Amino acid sequence: MKRDKHLIRKILKWARGFENLKGSSRLPEFVDYNEDEVTYHVIMCIEAGFLRGEGDRNRGYHVFHLTWAGHEYLESKHP
Repeated sequence: MKRDKHLIRKILKWARGFENLKGSSRLPEFVDYNEDEVTYHVIMCIEAGFLRGEGDRNRGYHVFHLTWAGHEYLESKHP
């Protein structure tokens, strides 16, 4: 699957909206993307250090919060 920087930004903005550090076990839904695309990109964001999260494809994912690197990415001029 090809990396989609627009989807990455959407996921990071979603995680930035968390009110506390408990996060969410429900992955976001975006109109133009299917569940597999979102899951893949959430995994990439965790692996890249943009999100603090855990899980796997069988058990699902829990995203705790946006990391320092995630905030930096959102504030950068990336698409």
